[in-house]
Amino acid sequence: MMNTDRAGSRWKRSRLNGPTPINTHLSEQASENQQTRRRRLLDDLFLMAQARALQGDLLGALHCYEDALRIDRDSCHAWMGLSAVFLKIEDIARAQRCLGVARRLIKAESGSKHAIA
Repeated sequence: MMNTDRAGSRWKRSRLNGPTPINTHLSEQASENQQTRRRRLLDDLFLMAQARALQGDLLGALHCYEDALRIDRDSCHAWMGLSAVFLKIEDIARAQRCLGVARRLIKAESGSKHAIA
């Protein structure tokens, strides 16, 4: 008869050598799907904002960029778009602040890419 009480036995059940969870890949796939949906929603909001700005609906464009920032506060595209809308309504101070946030985000992003490489 085989001794199954040994510490290194492959038959002994423990957290370390037990079976792996079956649905691990499903949670990763769900996370990827959520990120894809989020990116598509942001893209749609950017397109709507640009279309509204071209039609002269600056308030609508402003709301689209604000919605994008509610989804992703670190979206440099949304901050730059918001800056452009504020420039069109001649609110220079707010336009500069939004552009400053976008610059800081771009600088932080490029710094993190260099840190990884």
